[in-house]
Amino acid sequence: GMQDRLLVGASGKEACVWALPGPSSKDVQELHKLEPHAGVIRSVECDRQGNHVITTSKRESKVWEKIGSSWSNTQVLKWEHDVCSVSMLGRRFAAFAFTGRSDVEVWQRTLGTTNLTRLQTIKCKGGTCTKVVFAQDEEKLCIVSSDFKIHVLGLNKKVPVMWKEQQVLKHHVSPIIHLSFAHKAILTCTSSKHVRAYKWLEHREKYKTVHEKNLPLHFEATTAALISAEQCMVGSKSGDILLLDFSLERTNTLLLKSHTKKVTKILVYDEKNAYSTSMDGSIAWWFIPVGSAQWRGSQLSVLLPPGILDGGLILSPTSNFLDYDESPSSQPAGTAPSSKKTSLKEKVSKVE
Repeated sequence: GMQDRLLVGASGKEACVWALPGPSSKDVQELHKLEPHAGVIRSVECDRQGNHVITTSKRESKVWEKIGSSWSNTQVLKWEHDVCSVSMLGRRFAAFAFTGRSDVEVWQRTLGTTNLTRLQTIKCKGGTCTKVVFAQDEEKLCIVSSDFKIHVLGLNKKVPVMWKEQQVLKHHVSPIIHLSFAHKAILTCTSSKHVRAYKWLEHREKYKTVHEKNLPLHFEATTAALISAEQCMVGSKSGDILLLDFSLERTNTLLLKSHTKKVTKILVYDEKNAYSTSMDGSIAWWFIPVGSAQWRGSQLSVLLPPGILDGGLILSPTSNFLDYDESPSSQPAGTAPSSKKTSLKEKVSKVE
């Protein structure tokens, strides 16, 4: 139920877990404070359907797992370069991009183990890697490079498990500020106020541009999220949130002018629930649809510390369909799939 929905947010060096209410209530209950980082937290990523969170400061990532009713720091990853982007796919995969580096590291957690181990280092031709984004609902990964290209990778499940490039999207002519990947669609928002949506074409096995829109001139986008393949929300520097509906020729709908500072994150559960946080920290908004292409926002007085830089949502913990292909019967409890662990732990493979 609603009480299982958690928000993990970070401000300064500290991250916190809150229980989110339903749309009718405004009370957000603080459940756990996570031990602080030495530096300011830049990113919070969640396994959306489970018990894992990764918080990242400049050169350190902490992995958290909910064990019983408390959250434990199960692993600390130290980095030689500044982390600029992190993404998670279920509890199994985590990807990291680094400032000035032209490769991305993908780590995985094998069955029956707690710790993430490095699976592969993926080289990107064409500049440095600026963003990594896993799809929310399938085994795909987008890597954005500094030459404005998007590299789409899929998971090759043969042993050894490996992420492989399947397509390169080359349509952008200015920096990609934000990318959202869900509902078999990819949404991009660029510095030139241009929004583009790609859809997966099953018969051609590739992504193709299906929609393009220009944002209003005064609108400086900071974040965006797909609600469905046809709808998205875009947040701005001045606190506005726009609803874009690609299926309608109508103009963009202004959902909200009430965030007083920059919108930092828009989080979408499903087509019925969305949530936004901003730099002012004291206000969060919960959105529910009230008709075709119409959403109503209700204000939550979260009283988070000001400057919520990042956050993530966790749905009620369930067994995650992205976890493993092995059915329980074929896999004795507590054993790792053979060959995966040994062959990949020591060996870092490059994918060109």
